[in-house]
Amino acid sequence: MNHVGDPRAAVTELMRVCRPDGAVSVTIWPSELSAINKLWADVVEASGAVVPDQQRLPADKDFDRTEAGLHELLVRAGLDSVQTDTLDWDFTIDAEDLWAGPAGGVGGIGMIVTSQTPEMQSAMRQEYLRLVAPLIQGGKVVLLAVALLGVGKAPESGVPDAA
Repeated sequence: MNHVGDPRAAVTELMRVCRPDGAVSVTIWPSELSAINKLWADVVEASGAVVPDQQRLPADKDFDRTEAGLHELLVRAGLDSVQTDTLDWDFTIDAEDLWAGPAGGVGGIGMIVTSQTPEMQSAMRQEYLRLVAPLIQGGKVVLLAVALLGVGKAPESGVPDAA
């Protein structure tokens, strides 16, 4: 749900195409600063990169990135028996692969990296390599990842067609 322009409409559409009494499951990144987001924030700060204006969803399309906010999103879409949970795990990745996403423009950090001059991109990479070095275990970067999972059931009667 973090990567759609209208999370409320997306969940409503998922419910619409789900069979009656079927399950709809979604995940989001929580609003707290995760280990990977802290790494990227530290890279930006240490390099002195300029952060362009961040784009936020309009209030009528956004929701709180918490278990309660995810629960409300699913209930307001019409799902029944909604449950939410926080999941965490060790995210393990090669350091070069982790840098490749932002360098290629992926995500918010990718927007920041690719908006910089080539010299600043190089400075960001050097800071990234310095900051990620202590996080490498067994040749891979290991970061605690956290996501929120929401599951709800489509109504047994299905969704009435709009008239």
